[in-house]
Amino acid sequence: MPHEEPHRRTGRAEGRAAARLRTTGRVVLGGYLLAVGLATLRPRTVPWVEPANLTPFDTIRSVWLGGAAEAVLSLGAGLLLLAPLGFLLPLAAGLPAPRVLTFVRTVSVTAVLSLGIEVVRTTVPGQSADVDALILNTTGAGLVHAFLYPVVRRRIRRAVRPPAAEGDGDEGEGPAGGGRAALRHRQEPSGRGVPSRGEDVGPAPGRGGPRSPAGVGTGA
Repeated sequence: MPHEEPHRRTGRAEGRAAARLRTTGRVVLGGYLLAVGLATLRPRTVPWVEPANLTPFDTIRSVWLGGAAEAVLSLGAGLLLLAPLGFLLPLAAGLPAPRVLTFVRTVSVTAVLSLGIEVVRTTVPGQSADVDALILNTTGAGLVHAFLYPVVRRRIRRAVRPPAAEGDGDEGEGPAGGGRAALRHRQEPSGRGVPSRGEDVGPAPGRGGPRSPAGVGTGA
């Protein structure tokens, strides 16, 4: 049917836009995770290695008591390490979703990734695992998601559901097509075609034109 073709074209455009958005998000996400892995999992040459910390907030407390400057640098680095995942993960998904559901999903995935990093660190020379690093990484991603997800969600929605295409012929769904269709209906109120220029149009019946000879009575 003629009305189905614009919808199919719009659907294909929406699919291509969503696919481009997902691909961009996944490429950026993969590149960022690779950079994080290279930065945090490098072997270090140190005289001694701190034992793994499995007590929540123990490292955070000791760093905080060590001074404000050290606390800001150390805790800030932990918060910022995986903070970009707060908007990269929804962007890589490429589909708008309820805010609470996306928040839970983003925080959960970030926690799993941070746990993986801490587990791998136990095998890297000069490094040890710290449960507080997992807490800080996950908190940073959650904070970024809470503040930036509305912007990302609007961008996803615009990409997945772009505005209707303009003017697709007389039957188009856009403003131009609708305007031409309405104009045509106004010009054809009775369903008859509009006469072309130069076409001979006779008088309407019963509307004062010249009478035919048969209209003059002569009596029988």
